Amino acid sequence: MSFQSYAHVAVRAPLEVIKDQSLFRVRTIAVLMIVCNPLIHWCWAYLYPQPYESFAWRLASVLAGVVLLLASFRYKPGDQILEAIYLFTSFFGTVFLGAWFYIGNSANEVWLASFCVLSMLYFTSTDWRLAVIGAVSAVVVAFLFFPMFYPVRWAEISGDLFLGPALVVTVFTIATALLAHAIDKNVRLLQLENQFNALGVAAHEVRTPLAGVGLLGEAITTRLYELKAGQPIDAESLNAMREIASEIERNVEATADLISTHLANANPLHRFSHREPVTMSTAAYDAVRSFEASDASRLRVVGVKMTSDFTIMADRTIIAQVFRNLLENAYTATLKRHPRAPHDSIRIFLTTDTSKKRGRCEIWDFGVGIKKSDLQKIFSPFFSTSDGMGHGLGLTFVRSAVRAYGGSISVESTETSGTLFSLEFPLVNP
Repeated sequence: MSFQSYAHVAVRAPLEVIKDQSLFRVRTIAVLMIVCNPLIHWCWAYLYPQPYESFAWRLASVLAGVVLLLASFRYKPGDQILEAIYLFTSFFGTVFLGAWFYIGNSANEVWLASFCVLSMLYFTSTDWRLAVIGAVSAVVVAFLFFPMFYPVRWAEISGDLFLGPALVVTVFTIATALLAHAIDKNVRLLQLENQFNALGVAAHEVRTPLAGVGLLGEAITTRLYELKAGQPIDAESLNAMREIASEIERNVEATADLISTHLANANPLHRFSHREPVTMSTAAYDAVRSFEASDASRLRVVGVKMTSDFTIMADRTIIAQVFRNLLENAYTATLKRHPRAPHDSIRIFLTTDTSKKRGRCEIWDFGVGIKKSDLQKIFSPFFSTSDGMGHGLGLTFVRSAVRAYGGSISVESTETSGTLFSLEFPLVNP
């Protein structure tokens, strides 16, 4: 299904009572109602007294928040009971109370602003269609029931107070909330498109190593049938089976790396939550060994040097993948300039800057370099300078990972002379 099709489906999406089906959003609304209502009551009742500020309404709002918070620990988003409690509580604690006090306080500036703020909060908490219905219903219900509770007060209020500037500001608030929703929805659709593209590319690329594993499995099966038939196995055949097993391991590792890279790029906001001490020299050497194992012609192409080793907090698997992505790019660029990559034509250099409490990793190559016009684009998803090779997600993954671990990445390049990628990370024990 194309992105346009998904955008078309989104227009007819079912009502989303709990926006994004987020349990965090449910608990945030509940805690805000529990904590903020007593503070607001103190402010409007004692610090800056407002007519018809009601302790009873505030208490009811706090109790509704408590019920919602307790329900969030028993039910999950999508459960009808939680959605019903959330629908009432978010409505009551935002637009209804806002409209009620807005009317009770003669539509003064304080409560006009308060009603607008609460309306915006309400629009961020639930589906925009429910929010529009809820905001209008809150005003209608407040106008209908306020005269029943306070007929004397209602007689003192002029209808003109709710027209003119007050009406314009209210309509403008709701229009702004709808615009914010449209922008948010557009961003989410673009993210969804990015996710489907990334996962589609991953599915395509994973087929290659999996096909290799399948062929290698058939080769092992053939050898096993030979053994079953009583044919003796000689040293050459045994070594061949060992090579096949090693090649299967390499293909499985390549598949895992592809999946890790593309899943990370499928969600640009992913924050790489796992953390452990990672020694950079170990990660670099592991990446070099993996890089060399994929092809015998890569032996001794990469040289690792360091003035001082350092340790960072990261995921060692992700850091190794960062190195491998940069090495693959460097190797591709080098082969474009040399028929066969010379020894040490790619270099990794590790050092530390104790004054800044940061470790630095540099990856040099002496390849064709990057055009000046392309330097600003190389980290963008799906941008590639490899003439159809690759899908432009490797450097996006690298930048996302480096930034997630508190680091920074920069690139310098000169056409026909080579490229330098510089990565800096905060040290664990500077």
